[in-house]
Amino acid sequence: MIELANQGTINKNIVTIGNIDLYFSYKTIVAFRDETGFYCSVNVWSKTTNKFLNEISTKEQRISNEEFNTKLQECLKRHNLE
Repeated sequence: MIELANQGTINKNIVTIGNIDLYFSYKTIVAFRDETGFYCSVNVWSKTTNKFLNEISTKEQRISNEEFNTKLQECLKRHNLE
């Protein structure tokens, strides 16, 4: 099952695929949640994306963009979504 949940503006969306939630700012995945936990990147984009990140996480919860991308790739591979 795939679902799209708009979070109020065109640039803030959550796509759910099975038990994975992918948080999109525009066309970029900036956070995700699966059975292993919640992962959110530090802001390396715009002020608008930072506002969305502030809505979904605290700064203390965020991980480096490099670590985030590694964890995201592992998640997508685990769920056959590469």
